[in-house]
Amino acid sequence: APATTAAPVLGLSVECTLVVEDQISCQAFGYQEDSQLTWTSTASWAYNVGEQWQFVIHDELIGPVTQVFLEECHGSDCETVETSIDTSALVPTSGVVPSTTSSPTAADESGGVVELTVGCSFDEPNRHLSCEASHGGNWESSLEPGRFSGGNTYEYRLGWGEMVEEISVQFTEGLAPFESVTTNLKVALQPRGDCPDDFSGWFTTFPLDDLELVIEVGPPVRFVTEEVLKGHGYFRAPWGQNAVDVRLPVDATLYNGGSYVPMGLSGELVDVQYRLKFRTKCEGLRIRLDHIEELIPEIAALFTREPQIYGSTAAAQLGGDYDLPLFEMKEGDLVGTSIGMPSDAEPGTTERGNAFMDFGVYDDFHRVPTAQDPRFTNAACYYDFFSPDIAAYLRSKTLINTPLEEDVCP
Repeated sequence: APATTAAPVLGLSVECTLVVEDQISCQAFGYQEDSQLTWTSTASWAYNVGEQWQFVIHDELIGPVTQVFLEECHGSDCETVETSIDTSALVPTSGVVPSTTSSPTAADESGGVVELTVGCSFDEPNRHLSCEASHGGNWESSLEPGRFSGGNTYEYRLGWGEMVEEISVQFTEGLAPFESVTTNLKVALQPRGDCPDDFSGWFTTFPLDDLELVIEVGPPVRFVTEEVLKGHGYFRAPWGQNAVDVRLPVDATLYNGGSYVPMGLSGELVDVQYRLKFRTKCEGLRIRLDHIEELIPEIAALFTREPQIYGSTAAAQLGGDYDLPLFEMKEGDLVGTSIGMPSDAEPGTTERGNAFMDFGVYDDFHRVPTAQDPRFTNAACYYDFFSPDIAAYLRSKTLINTPLEEDVCP
């Protein structure tokens, strides 16, 4: 009887049926209308996009169980679901040469045994992974989680800012006995781009137009609670001083961000906040600006999704960010004209205008003092990226009221 998987009522799911002897038909459920849907399967070299897929099972990929994968993507946020179909009735009952050695094997055209060999190499500085197997099958890599590629070769080139220290590649034979071989490669990437020998004073513009407006500085790598960690710091201005120009401290490209409505100190939902993430021209050196209340129109137009609604600052840390169209900017360019939460009320007073901005620097190559706890995602000590005078001023205004990771900010 044809094998069918049931579709749950809620959430992304798939239903697949073996409609004829060599074809499988699949339908997606629970997806969002503006998403990108991509289908792959262990029984086909092909792939498909859209809400449904009917494909022919390739003879060389026939196995007792066929897996089908559906990936749904919104920008850089992706989710993959999978289902299995019983195709054991399609497996030939004769002509299969089982492996009797520790090395996976398969039958060649003359009936002899061909030993399965898999080799992978990584070319640095070209960032190119190349793998080859002695015969066809399916590839899965830690570089592309949830994606499968068919054939006897697999290649991948790391893009700008993609950081890995180890690559894992798994190859599974397309013929019985369907053995798998996993290859693990240690890689040592070297930073590309326009990088200084010394990052001290590299930021020639302070993010806020008026440095002396800053009355309090939050240091990076803070353990606010056991669940809430903040790799970034913050710059606080007096209440009501929300109107201030925000500028980029160095040439960089905006690539990711998010918008959200947080709960203020007043206990009420307040103004829409924008979080911006930039890549500098020195690979691996990233900047984060958050709690921008008013963006310049050119940047505001890049945010096409409705702001998320959060009930607490901790909830706001959970994400919701997405890739934005790349927007190149120069040092000193205007980013926004207002920070913090103008409508927020200071508890116990009549003051309004919670004025602050988050600021974080991250170094994926650890060329400056950088957090070792992976949850801080390579957050760096940002003081000395500015001139000595600005760094000294920021240190003089720093408030330490939560535990910090040791030895990051001297």
